Amino acid sequence: MFKNVLRATFLLLASSSAQGTEMKLIEYPLLKNLTIEVPKTWGIYNNERFGIQSPEKELEVAGTVYRSNDKTIKTFTADKHSSISNSMPWYTEETQLSPLNDSKYKGFIQEYKGIWAGENEPTTYVVTTFQIQEYYLTLTFTSLTSQVSKYRKDIDKIIKSIDLK
Repeated sequence: MFKNVLRATFLLLASSSAQGTEMKLIEYPLLKNLTIEVPKTWGIYNNERFGIQSPEKELEVAGTVYRSNDKTIKTFTADKHSSISNSMPWYTEETQLSPLNDSKYKGFIQEYKGIWAGENEPTTYVVTTFQIQEYYLTLTFTSLTSQVSKYRKDIDKIIKSIDLK
């Protein structure tokens, strides 16, 4: 659906401290000047695409970068959410699509909830989209609904840490 997809795993670069939590800086391999920060104890679980998870494997963070290809952020975001509706019909919207006013870059957030096939517990799927210069970034956060509340501050820190130098 989107051209010029840049997929890969973010790599560990360095450590820093943010609001008392030890954080580590992760870069996107095909766009090395794009970084995010995650808690130091979190691990990279997939070397073929961006994938980070908490040590207890209760929260998964996944992301992909796309070239903008003359789309607006609103069109890109609408396409992303349409794709979710088509490819993951078990998810229903839990929140309205909202702008991320606290972020360094123009972005949107929306939450979904649903039960995957073969599972018994509902999952929360937090979907964000950002326009970062000539790129779009999607970051998704997936957790059992019963666990997601304990990761809200981490999700917020990760969103606020996005940086393109």
